[in-house]
Amino acid sequence: LPLRGGWPRGHSAIVMVLPALQVPLLSFVSPLLLIPAIAAACLFWSRRVEHQRQLLLTSAACAAVAAEPRRTIKRAAVLVNPHAGSGNGLRMYEGVVEPMLIAARVEFELHYTAGAGHARQICADLAKRMLTEAPFDVVISVSGDGMLHECLNGLLDGSADRSCPCSLAIVPAGSGNGVATSLYGRGHDAVHAMRRILLAPARPIDVLALRYLDEPASTPPTCDLHFACWACFADHDFLCEGPLRPLGPLLKMALAPLIVIGRCRGYSGVCDFEPAPLPAALSAAAAADYAAADELPPSPDVANMRRLEGPFWCWAVGNLSEGGGDTQPTPHAQPSDGAADLLVVQHKPTLSRWRVLQLFLAMESGNHVKDAAVRCYKVRRVRLNSGGNGHLQLSGQDIPNKSATEIEVLRGVASMRY
Repeated sequence: LPLRGGWPRGHSAIVMVLPALQVPLLSFVSPLLLIPAIAAACLFWSRRVEHQRQLLLTSAACAAVAAEPRRTIKRAAVLVNPHAGSGNGLRMYEGVVEPMLIAARVEFELHYTAGAGHARQICADLAKRMLTEAPFDVVISVSGDGMLHECLNGLLDGSADRSCPCSLAIVPAGSGNGVATSLYGRGHDAVHAMRRILLAPARPIDVLALRYLDEPASTPPTCDLHFACWACFADHDFLCEGPLRPLGPLLKMALAPLIVIGRCRGYSGVCDFEPAPLPAALSAAAAADYAAADELPPSPDVANMRRLEGPFWCWAVGNLSEGGGDTQPTPHAQPSDGAADLLVVQHKPTLSRWRVLQLFLAMESGNHVKDAAVRCYKVRRVRLNSGGNGHLQLSGQDIPNKSATEIEVLRGVASMRY
């Protein structure tokens, strides 16, 4: 160098200059620095392939619903959380929900949510409008479990008699998507969910009604379709939706369980519950996973209730089987049997971090309920005296944790399309 005709350009420069300098290309780049580049390329390619697959599925599904005579939805309200799942909500609406609604010739009204509590206000306004205008057949939530919780309470707030004026539906676009997985099954996607929503009839679903015992009985309860959690599950969801949320869905769902396992924290409290009979359709193997409530002492405070005393590592009331993130905290819970599943793990000296890790891993298949440390009861009503310690959550949404709360199962108060 210098060479005749000037400096080499483009790829010829790389071919000629580097051998001349006798420096291999990879000596400039540490192999460790190649790992994130390869991972980013693989992620980009997988998303591109998934996008193409979704376009094909959506096109086929649009043709199918357009030709299907069983469609039962004529008018719908669609609520989209554009920030759900790192922007997944907006992509699901534009790529799947809108084309399929148009193909099915459904008249729909679109609302974008701007933050926490906005979906509840929108649905309250919709319920008030339905008192005087043509009702909606369904309110479709394009988001995670938390926004469906807001939609339910908004519809109840706006109705004249605290009844749900129309059915609900969910298109999974959040991080956990426990409600959608419970209703549609594992391996579902937005296309599958929309086909079920458009073609399936509305089905009744039970509601968990939570109220505080220090408030007047006339105070409306806070309702939910999914889970009420305290102790470890509430700690996990608080981390996911709070401090770890900026890390993105994948990283926060990986770190939160590790933090909860590392803490292995117990919470003092007292739980009274009213047992419910096991459904007749329950298999013998599933029935064996439930503990016998009559072996517990009766509650000294409330008739027909049994008492469990803490400290508790885990306490949850599930109306559905899937908790989100491919976990089944209450694997035998049914959405419309008039009862819920109470899952408890008492914090004892034998509950080591290794044991807690094993329970977390077994939760993917639901086999944790077979562990001797885990007890599951079928219940109609539950009272929790937590002393205000820890977080209390409904579908991953933080609610005030007062000293004493009661959760009652209201059979078939709402309906969903799935």
